[in-house]
Amino acid sequence: MVQIVFAKGAHYAVGELSQLGYDVISLDWTIKPQEARIAAGSNVTLQGNLDPCALFASEDEITKMTRGMLCQFGTHRYIANLGHGIYPNVSPDRVETFVNAVHSISAELIISAKQ
Repeated sequence: MVQIVFAKGAHYAVGELSQLGYDVISLDWTIKPQEARIAAGSNVTLQGNLDPCALFASEDEITKMTRGMLCQFGTHRYIANLGHGIYPNVSPDRVETFVNAVHSISAELIISAKQ
C-alpha cells in the first residue's frame, strides 16, 4: 500500500517527513521545487505543487506555470498536482487545460531526457 502525506504549510519539515517512511510527500505551493527535492532526497516521490489559484489564469498562463513547475521538478519520482484542492468556482475548462499541459509537457521532458 502506498502511503502519502500532505502537511499543508510544512515546507520547513520536508526533510523530516521524508524520514518517516511515506512513499509520497504531497507539497503545497509554499515551497520551491528545488528546495523540496534537496530536503526530501531522491528516495521519496514528491507531489504537487501548483498554486490552485493558478487555475483562475488564462489557458496560456496555466500552461506556462505548469511548464515551469514540471521543468523545476523533473519527471523522476514526481507526480504533478495542485498544491491543495480545487476551488469550487474554478472552470472545468481550466482544470482540463492543466491536465492536458501536464501530459504534453511531461511527454516532451521525457523525450528530451532520452536524447
